This record gives sequence, structure tokens and C-alpha cells, in this order.
Amino acid sequence: MTTAPNPAPACGIFSRQGQLFALDSRHLREFVETRELDLTLIPRAPSCLAGVLNLRGEVLPVILPDRFLGLPDHKFERGKPVVRIRHENLHLGLQVDSLRAVAHVPVENLAPHPLARHSPVFAGTFVLPGFGAVDLLDLNALLERVSARITFDL
Repeated sequence: MTTAPNPAPACGIFSRQGQLFALDSRHLREFVETRELDLTLIPRAPSCLAGVLNLRGEVLPVILPDRFLGLPDHKFERGKPVVRIRHENLHLGLQVDSLRAVAHVPVENLAPHPLARHSPVFAGTFVLPGFGAVDLLDLNALLERVSARITFDL
């Protein structure tokens, strides 16, 4: 049995298709409103790559995380926020439905995720008072899955 990694001092909590997810806040750079931004499509890109946004002169690839979270595929929706993530030298965006909270998650509150054996993107789960169950995501595992999908499809 594997143990979940220690959560960050704080996690960004967001919703996607009615479920709550959390990412280590050290990797979150900002939540980007997309109402005024145009998504540029990439020909023959895999379905998980919505396209790219021009964010203040920076090209930001936008990933639709649904497939990797065990959710039905959805298309990019203008007006829904994008979480801008920085991990090592990689900058990308994940489209989410909404930002819900930034919360400190004590290690003792984190439980193993029941799907972690089948999908390593789930690092653990915890209950956030006032919100309910939240799935903590392993950003490294998520990015590995995204990278494999994009490489395989291209």
C-alpha cells in the first residue's frame, strides 16, 4: 500500500463537473477569466488539448482534465476559468468550472483515495468542512498522463 504525499501547506480547491479537486498551491499561479480571451485551436490536437490562449503575450496551452479525472469529456467553455499552473519549466492551464477555496489540509485529515490503485492522479482525499469530499490530485502524475496522451495522439 502506498501512502499519499504530504499535502502542501495550502491547496487550491476547484470544481469540475460537480466534483471538488485540490492541487498543491505552490504550483498554482493564477485563475484566469476566459470571457475576454479567444482560444486558438490546434489542428489535429488530441481532445484533451483545448487549444492555446494568448495570456498577456504568453502562449498558454489549455488542457481539459476530464478524461484524467475519470469524468466524461467536455469541450472548452468560454467564460469558465482556467487554472494557470507552473511546474518546473512547464506552464499550462487547466479549465475548471470554478475556484472554491484555498485551504490548509492537515496531514492527519488526508485519507488514501479509493481510486489511487487504478489512477495515480489521485493522491488522496479529505473532507473540507462546508464543502464535503475533495480529491487531492498528484500534479506530477496528472502531467505524465497529459504528456503521454498528447505525445501518443500527435
